[in-house]
Amino acid sequence: MTNTASDCDNFIMRGKGSPESFNSCSHGAGRTMSRTKAKKMFTVDNQIKATEGVECRKDADVIDEIPVAYKDIDAVMWAQSDLVEVVHVLKQVVCVKDQEPWIDLKMPTAQVSRQEFPTQRRKSVKNAKAKL
Repeated sequence: MTNTASDCDNFIMRGKGSPESFNSCSHGAGRTMSRTKAKKMFTVDNQIKATEGVECRKDADVIDEIPVAYKDIDAVMWAQSDLVEVVHVLKQVVCVKDQEPWIDLKMPTAQVSRQEFPTQRRKSVKNAKAKL
């Protein structure tokens, strides 16, 4: 493994307004391997070593987020240098991955319990499709 979280920079960028890219750029490095492959290839020990110096979860449920599963951010930034100007370079010190995927930030949790959530979500999707 060569890519560690503490080695990875984060960027604040300003777009250059390139019409050829629809005034857009990449929002991250992108993956080099699927989540499934990363889970098969790496262990929790690999995750702990790769994220040394960064406060984050270090358990089996986040192995797919191991830094080596992503492209080299410096190469990605260089490849889009005609699209963006780097304003600030930040060192990663924390990474948060939510443990509760059932939470819908648009819906106050007091309204819907964990058990009711799947039913409420299906109703919302069904109503949205009906409006199409």
